[in-house]
Amino acid sequence: MKISLIIPTRSRALYLRETLQTVAVAVQAYKGDVEVVVSDNASDDETAEVCAQSGISGLVYVRQPIRLSMRQNFEAGLNASTGSHVVFIGDDDALAPNGFVLLRDMIACGDFDIFKWRIVNYIWPDRDRGRQGSVVLRTNKVSGRVRLLNPQALLSDFITARINGYQSGAMIYHGCISRRLIEKVRGFQDGTYFWTTCPDVYASVANLIHADTDILAVDLPVTIGGSSPRSNGTAGIEYTQSGAIEPTSEHAKFVAELMGDPFLGRTPATCPSVNLVTIDALQLAHRCAGRPLKLDEVAWLERVEPELRGYPAHIASDARDQAALVLASLADTILAFDIQTESKLVATTPPLAPRLESSANIAVSLAKVKISGGTKMNGIAQAVQVIDEVCAASTPLCDLPTTIFGSVVRVGKMLWRAHSTKGSIV
Repeated sequence: MKISLIIPTRSRALYLRETLQTVAVAVQAYKGDVEVVVSDNASDDETAEVCAQSGISGLVYVRQPIRLSMRQNFEAGLNASTGSHVVFIGDDDALAPNGFVLLRDMIACGDFDIFKWRIVNYIWPDRDRGRQGSVVLRTNKVSGRVRLLNPQALLSDFITARINGYQSGAMIYHGCISRRLIEKVRGFQDGTYFWTTCPDVYASVANLIHADTDILAVDLPVTIGGSSPRSNGTAGIEYTQSGAIEPTSEHAKFVAELMGDPFLGRTPATCPSVNLVTIDALQLAHRCAGRPLKLDEVAWLERVEPELRGYPAHIASDARDQAALVLASLADTILAFDIQTESKLVATTPPLAPRLESSANIAVSLAKVKISGGTKMNGIAQAVQVIDEVCAASTPLCDLPTTIFGSVVRVGKMLWRAHSTKGSIV
């Protein structure tokens, strides 16, 4: 067993440096065969130097000579990897040391192709917007519960729009997929694993379609999702709110780099709705697999309609056309929707941004713990330590089916143990 951790990046050395710090600690705790691949999309900053100074033994650094689409850079990172199991994270995300050890034990305990976990999200500080670094830990995300999920049942939930989001699928981005399943998917897709403008959305669906084993899922964090001021997600939200694409913005770069990519779907890079992208991914992945799709278009329209009516007019018009394309049987209804006549304008930089406090604020309820501000929230490398400490304090218990872990662990309980850089299932 060998895990390949792949990190696509583009000119975000400031955040990548901390991401690699968390990876170095996790790899040391893992004590197994790990391959770290950084796929650099022609960065114009010190990304190469950051990788060289990471201290991660055998780190594979792959640099694209010219800017590619995000999808192409994901594919390049995958092509450079050799592990039996693959995990993707972003360049402002993190790898939890205890979580990585947990993943090793999960892979070792059975013949599964898909592994899921609860993603804890860290918000990077943003002084321009007066935003402190923060993390929210919800009790259901650190309960330690282990589940077997049926991929076809999850696929049915996608088809009928009964999902919380595309993260409900079989993710390789903040998820783990076996090489066996990756190559199976590729065999139906002209040798290419990632498709559409949002490769993580597409893979989440395609893996479900081709899976023939149960999914092993755990309610503990293996990876930490980071939301930085320069992340694609943040840029996309700002575009949706304001309707403007600044030529030098992250979103503008993302859109420009997709031009000419031959493996895209029908929703363009400017599509503001992840729901529409998910529908597009469902349709394309089924076509590639040669499988019929009876999409519940009415159910999906109920999800999409509030979005279409809420976008600024110049965004809503295009989004309405895109919705009519992927929900073809309801096209006439969709094209008849009223749209806003005025754009929403969102100030990106407050005139007087509040100063970031030096002390942390901790809010606790029965459902969650929120930690914001203070030195421990100033970067994701320190925030990971806090998350580990909270998980250790909760010492979650759960029942484990004997068919999953057998003699690997003491059946009946799973304890999350955190000793700075060590973690295990006992």
